[in-house]
Amino acid sequence: MMHIIIAETKEGRERILLEQISKLFEREVSDFIELLKVPDIHYLTTTQNSLGIDEVKKFVQAMVYQPFEEKYQVGIIDKADILTPEAQNALLKTFEDSNEKTMFFLLVSREGNLLDTILSRGSKYYGQSVGNAFESEDVTKFLEMDTVKRLSFVEKMGKDKERDYIVNFLNALLAYYKYEFEKEIEEGKSGEESMIVIQEIQEAIGAIKGNVSKKLALYNMVVQMV
Repeated sequence: MMHIIIAETKEGRERILLEQISKLFEREVSDFIELLKVPDIHYLTTTQNSLGIDEVKKFVQAMVYQPFEEKYQVGIIDKADILTPEAQNALLKTFEDSNEKTMFFLLVSREGNLLDTILSRGSKYYGQSVGNAFESEDVTKFLEMDTVKRLSFVEKMGKDKERDYIVNFLNALLAYYKYEFEKEIEEGKSGEESMIVIQEIQEAIGAIKGNVSKKLALYNMVVQMV
């Protein structure tokens, strides 16, 4: 299984990683340096401008064994957004062939340089340099829905979830659209539609924090996003 951690800073990416590793190992893992000493952790990074297929092949070869101490064997690729297309394709084959005891984490500052085939197969976690990271399972579901399904989705969320949970969800959604906006600007596009969505999400966050009806705030956001 593959997970993609997207955050602007190294500290932000490592914080999310430690949270997810703690869940996998069912114990608290709070120090990144100590994490790298675990026999079942395999780590790939570079000081160069790219990560090529040769580095990836060596990395993958070290992960052919069963877990030694933990429940899972974990491969962590730092700066995964500088993987060459060839290296990403090689990884994709590895992801498809890996067993249920093998987990991969790709750490990126932005997702734009990852192949669509990689992005479509990974669970995404969006974080910011400051503040709580939020597992993006709900965000991924939301983004794949049409407007009618989104309205049903937020109705259930407004009924079942606490305000803090909803604010975290909205912050993760906000982080996603901010990345999209930056990518559009880099591509020479206006980014106008993404900016409108960003403003609607920010207003919804303010409304939820201000004790406005959860359902009403979420409904209004979805309608304005059309």
